Amino acid sequence: MTRASPPGPTGLPGIGNTLQFLRDPITFYETCAEYGDVVHARVARDDVYVVSHPELVERVLVTDEAAYRTPDGFDDRIDGVLASGLLLAEDDRWGGLRTATSALSFDPVEWYADVTVRHAETMAALWDDGETVAVDEAMRELALDVFIDALFGADADHQQRRSELGVDCGGRGEGDSERIREAVHAFEGKFETPARAAFVPDWVPTRTNRRYRRALSEFDAVIGDLIDRRRAAGFENCHDVLSLLLQADDADGDLTESTIRDQLVTFLVAGYETTAAALTFTAYALATHPGVADRLQAEVDAVLGTASATAADLSNLGYTERVVKESLRRYPPLFATFRQPIRETELAGYDLPVQSTVVMPQYVVHNDPRWFTAPETFRPERWATWDGPEFAYFPFGGGSANCIERRFAMQELQLVVATMAQQVSFERANDAPLDLSFGTTLQPAGGLDLVVTERVATPRR
Repeated sequence: MTRASPPGPTGLPGIGNTLQFLRDPITFYETCAEYGDVVHARVARDDVYVVSHPELVERVLVTDEAAYRTPDGFDDRIDGVLASGLLLAEDDRWGGLRTATSALSFDPVEWYADVTVRHAETMAALWDDGETVAVDEAMRELALDVFIDALFGADADHQQRRSELGVDCGGRGEGDSERIREAVHAFEGKFETPARAAFVPDWVPTRTNRRYRRALSEFDAVIGDLIDRRRAAGFENCHDVLSLLLQADDADGDLTESTIRDQLVTFLVAGYETTAAALTFTAYALATHPGVADRLQAEVDAVLGTASATAADLSNLGYTERVVKESLRRYPPLFATFRQPIRETELAGYDLPVQSTVVMPQYVVHNDPRWFTAPETFRPERWATWDGPEFAYFPFGGGSANCIERRFAMQELQLVVATMAQQVSFERANDAPLDLSFGTTLQPAGGLDLVVTERVATPRR
């Protein structure tokens, strides 16, 4: 026997809990969790169900996955731009797109590890000893550089090395990178305040919407140019994502140029943002936990010495992986996952109506003391013995709509963190508390400044 509706916070007549949600989504989700593991609220015209128990998260994302879809409108971080993208792909579209991007789910390969490490080394080399660095901005540029190379192959400045690695396949022209960057930054402006953007339709001629439309047109143009160049040059032995998508299109003809564009925007907007946020918070954690930083550097020195990291080193960088996992637990860039029932569905004894929205807030679940002892403490060692419920930790979501670039992202995170630990140490620039901002991803409000100190890696033992 099902119950009609779960408990939840009291709202205002007509608008329900909308103001609470707009003011601070995470505080709203934390308040909801105080009422139970399934909580009902009203946001605008939507029935919202906040789910914060791992077993129920697994029910929604895995066990009863076919009963749910990614909602339109409510989670407006990438909806619209990515209507055909992999993160939002439904039904038959999913299988074809996942096959086309299978390179992101097998073991790391030399060319991608090399691209990641070289960008990280280049960034660290630009910092002066004792310099105060806007780490959030630096990590965004680093992540975007890596994603652009991985998605589109070589640019004019890196053709020789990329050619050696099989990445230079009809490479980008000198202006292509800047065109891509400008488009991506415009997309960010569209989705940087998703809670509010969800209530402003795309057709409203706001400054943000106009800039977004221009960026989408420019992105279409640069992708069209790249596709023409890539087809003319050939791509049979290329590993970048654009080449993989074009090869899949040549094989079955199911991927239109529009679909390819949407897929590439998916990886850029959703992928690089989460990676950059994770790197930013990891740097903050190392700056505020010198004991963790010392142990990390000791492992990196023992495994790498003064050599550049490679994909083959990842299996020996166990503590580095735990540092990354703990960062994703404590500060999950994807701070909430959304689903929508496609038919009336039962969850924990409650009826969920069609078109309602189910929210599974990673930030709340990851910091729940039921699953993690002293969750507010940054302690990578917990991952050596942790045996909690599987979906008490789901930084990339779950199910077949799972963030398919998770292997791609985890590899990048581990390689960059290891390279940073090899090259520099981080210290806090001031004693200001860390305030969080919840936009497209979890971010430090007002940015994050850290002081970098150069270090000389110990030769490998």
